Amino acid sequence: MHNTKFRTGKIAAVCTAAVMMASSLGISAFAAETQTLEAGKYTVNSDLSCYVTAMGGIEFGKPLLTKTEVTVNEDGTAKFDLSFTKSSVTIYSVTCDTFVDASADGAVLNYKDGSEWKAVDSYKLSTDTALNSKNESVNYVESISFTVSSIADTYNLGMYVNSNVMGVQFGGSDSANYAATLTVDWSSAAKIKTADKTSSQSATVKYNVEEGYEVSIPAEITVDTETKTANYSVQAKKFVLPENAYVTVTANENGSLSNGKDSLAFTNELAAGNLTKTGDNLNGKVTVTGEPASAGEYTGTVDFTINYFAK
Repeated sequence: MHNTKFRTGKIAAVCTAAVMMASSLGISAFAAETQTLEAGKYTVNSDLSCYVTAMGGIEFGKPLLTKTEVTVNEDGTAKFDLSFTKSSVTIYSVTCDTFVDASADGAVLNYKDGSEWKAVDSYKLSTDTALNSKNESVNYVESISFTVSSIADTYNLGMYVNSNVMGVQFGGSDSANYAATLTVDWSSAAKIKTADKTSSQSATVKYNVEEGYEVSIPAEITVDTETKTANYSVQAKKFVLPENAYVTVTANENGSLSNGKDSLAFTNELAAGNLTKTGDNLNGKVTVTGEPASAGEYTGTVDFTINYFAK
């Protein structure tokens, strides 16, 4: 395997910033065995080298690349699909969680085809996240696709390898002076079989949902001694109703409270309205209108009527 090493320039202190990598070299001579590859889609073994000579030599690239697929076309062009994961490297006993980042300042995702640098055809971000050096959760690059004009042993990529703790910056946005190298073992190419014939059928998916609803009524309404009022709410829960169906709630507008020998009158105001979905509510208010003749706990009831209207 041919590993191209980065010129690192100045080395910052560990655990302070981010890591940037970009590629520089051209495509190598054709691999003889690849000339016999017929058009089709292949899985191949490959290595990604993002090597830094500083700090005793650190390889950032190899753990990140998980899969390489290549579609060879009749005209000799080829489309690469590379899959990545988040990984880690250990530098002087410090573990740095690494990932390919498309969101960082100066981040690039490109490749060299012949003498020309091109942006990748497409890339996909992960649903998972990783922490960058600012302790921010970001979606890392999960895959990239790019098309080359000819098949070769090595290709150069530009990418930004970020980390939660790594503090060595190198590369910048100048892809021509730094290298990340993808080395392909074409002898490992295994063609992905495709069906000779395809047909399609469809199935109807059914899911029966029974209608229903629950209305939450307060078990107790406690009147404040000073204001002689109490606010309450009637709530709609687990509502699964047909279109245009609704529920209404009514309650007695007055009543009395008793402590066994004396009684107090109260009024009850419940807002009018339709409950149609879970979370709907109607607000109510109880107000004691009489004056107590003796001390003690006065109790009474409010009766609620729940009405369902199908349409």
